[in-house]
Amino acid sequence: MVNSSAYLISASAITSVFGFVFWVISARLFSSEQVGLAASLIATMALVTTLTTFGFDMGIIRFWKQRDSKKLVASCSIIAVLASLIVSAFFVLIFSSVKFPFANHVHAAMFVLLCAVWTMFSLNDSVYVAMQSPRHVLFKQVIFSLLKLVLPFLLVSLGFFGIFGSWSVSALLALIAVLLLKPMPFTLCIDLGLIRSIFRFSLFNYLTTLFARLRELAIPLLITYLLGARQTAYYYLAFNITVVFLLVPKAVSKVLLAELSHSRKPSSLGKSFALVVLSSLAAILVVVLFGRYLLLLYGPEYAQRSLALLYIFSVSGF
Repeated sequence: MVNSSAYLISASAITSVFGFVFWVISARLFSSEQVGLAASLIATMALVTTLTTFGFDMGIIRFWKQRDSKKLVASCSIIAVLASLIVSAFFVLIFSSVKFPFANHVHAAMFVLLCAVWTMFSLNDSVYVAMQSPRHVLFKQVIFSLLKLVLPFLLVSLGFFGIFGSWSVSALLALIAVLLLKPMPFTLCIDLGLIRSIFRFSLFNYLTTLFARLRELAIPLLITYLLGARQTAYYYLAFNITVVFLLVPKAVSKVLLAELSHSRKPSSLGKSFALVVLSSLAAILVVVLFGRYLLLLYGPEYAQRSLALLYIFSVSGF
């Protein structure tokens, strides 16, 4: 369990550290208003994924040994991707009604397609965890993290959509790379009987995740609508630092679920809890001591506007 957790924690750490660098680069290349608009799109994409995975990420891990893995992956993936296309199209209609500054219909269509990609990118992690192959999660996240540091320089002429494109296209390329290295078990079908058999477990995990993340993902959209994109940038870049609180808990909980689904021996529960608590306390200490300097990397504007919010996040993160 420790080895598997180490792979997932490393993957999350790399994603967060390079994600921080990505936003530093973006804050230097783009205006705060463009950063805010891009943050709104990325938050919306994550919200679409949260709404449309239906708890399948946990269901795949839990029932890997008890169900046909090919049908399980295919059924969950196809349903999630189709739902993502529908929900993201609905968000495009909402954006159009509030005059969100998409440059053209091509950008709107790309947003819908890339939301589906992000849903598959996110669901793919659970498949490799269920296969007890978390090193491939690490590989995918390394490719994703490195690519998104390069693309902002190439897409700077696209404005805020250049930031969004850098993020989402990097995810697409990383997903293709890891699937070429280790394909997922997959057969083209939707087994509704199988979906019904995992529905209860998946539903409760879905509702838990939805309530946990809805606030986090909806706030950037509300700020953009009520206060403007610049204020969203101040909020989002401060929040981006505090995602470090979620690194260890998310990784350990997934690996613990996979371990118990295979062996049903709760011997690792106490150690898992201790690891989560200690890592969270350490993260709070780092943010309190060095938060101002981290914000200065974005620029003086962010150090001035986001510091108080960062301290609030550091306390609530625990």
